[in-house]
Amino acid sequence: MTTTISLDKIEQSVLASIEAANVNCLKNGVGTSDWTTSFKKALCSVGTQFGFSTCASGVDDAESEWLYDVTWYEYDQKDRLVSIPFAAEIEWRHGGLHGVKFDFEKLVQSTADHKVMIFEAKDVAEAKAWTSELKRYVHCYRPKMTQDRYFFLSYDWESNEIFHDQLLR
Repeated sequence: MTTTISLDKIEQSVLASIEAANVNCLKNGVGTSDWTTSFKKALCSVGTQFGFSTCASGVDDAESEWLYDVTWYEYDQKDRLVSIPFAAEIEWRHGGLHGVKFDFEKLVQSTADHKVMIFEAKDVAEAKAWTSELKRYVHCYRPKMTQDRYFFLSYDWESNEIFHDQLLR
């Protein structure tokens, strides 16, 4: 069963942070590599605000990239990993939907509480179509966690805005 849900506090913060980073990137006319780094910094900042340690390449205040483009994690007092509450993948248009799918499959098998896929689409129609296809991939994957929560963010280069959608399975 698929349920569309209201954004929780983490998703609200992620969306606001990515939208602000997007506006800044547009204003400064940066390329996709700098855009990716800006989005990673935004996601790591949100993770830190929620009290998590973060991993992402190119982000000074984070550990180096581990497992996903951006990972939030927690260790206990004895330095044992206790959770990965957030995993994000960022994929630009280079490989089309196939490239997005390749990165998204990492999230489908993740046990993270929040699984975030950020990708680029030429317009809102393509963003919606690709998001629908990614949701189908979720339903095809057999191992299911107790509650899988997905958050899709797509940069629409026609309107220069961020389209978002979510899925709770």
